[in-house]
Amino acid sequence: MRLTVTVPDDVADQARQLATESERSVSSVVAEAIAGHVATERRRRAFGAIDALVGSAAPDPNGAAQFDAELDALRAGSDREL
Repeated sequence: MRLTVTVPDDVADQARQLATESERSVSSVVAEAIAGHVATERRRRAFGAIDALVGSAAPDPNGAAQFDAELDALRAGSDREL
């Protein structure tokens, strides 16, 4: 997929330098950076959802079922097991 983005000059320079040093294309360096950020954001959201369910003050009789549903949804959207 082709994606056009605008980045600050220093970030572009760093990406080019990393690509040269690692004998890779700038495109692969940027794709890896985006994939890493997306994975980090997914984990952050997953832990936020878990914290929201676990951190409630009063026990919810449907809490376990809701937790399981949330976890199943997160697993379905993940590229690895949680």
